[in-house]
Amino acid sequence: DDDWDDDDDWDDDHWNRYYYNKWERLIQTSTDFEKYVQENFQDARKNPEKYLGSYGEYLTEYEIKKNISGYYKILKNLYIPYSQNKTVEIDIVVIHQKGIFVIESKNLSGWIFGSEKDKKWTQSLRKKKCKFYNPIEQNKTHIQILSNYLKLHIYRMKSFIVFSERCKLIKVPDDTQNYIIVKRENLTEVFKKQIQQKENMFTEKQVNYITNKLIPTTLVTDEIKEKHIRDINKKYS
Repeated sequence: DDDWDDDDDWDDDHWNRYYYNKWERLIQTSTDFEKYVQENFQDARKNPEKYLGSYGEYLTEYEIKKNISGYYKILKNLYIPYSQNKTVEIDIVVIHQKGIFVIESKNLSGWIFGSEKDKKWTQSLRKKKCKFYNPIEQNKTHIQILSNYLKLHIYRMKSFIVFSERCKLIKVPDDTQNYIIVKRENLTEVFKKQIQQKENMFTEKQVNYITNKLIPTTLVTDEIKEKHIRDINKKYS
């Protein structure tokens, strides 16, 4: 038999209920998430799965903020426009003096398998297997579109694929110059090392300029968000 921990047998619905009960931890560390939960409390109580992704993103942001030096800004849930009135949604962007860090948050449980060239990766639970789009390619596309939008070369950007502490990375690629794959519990250390190794790319004024250019992409209408979901469903159906 495979060497599974007891909680590896949990499906995502079980994890959703478990993490809903742990939201108190996040509320203590993030006033933004506290407001978010309060405003949507009744819906969140009935449909916690809708908020699991947001929970993961706030936890990822918290891990980054724990021990980061230098001048920076963090934005979440950016809808970056590109050709034919389409958008890509980027989970988190850290605009730092040392560069722009584009983060794809994967708040998944189970065992994770995938290679750099696989079109789909696998999430393996005891009773089922699920496929999801290769996050390396996904974030590569995000960075290309973000680069075009900001008119900045991609060498100023770094891809981070962040998985939750609920999963096990069984077979995934090693880190490269272009991307880093990390579990959230190790993110603080890895991100700090990246900051220490890099030279400054932006002044504080430039960090603010880039941030101000990106802020409108976090304030899009529900219509744009719904169209984005329809486009994604059409693309991967």
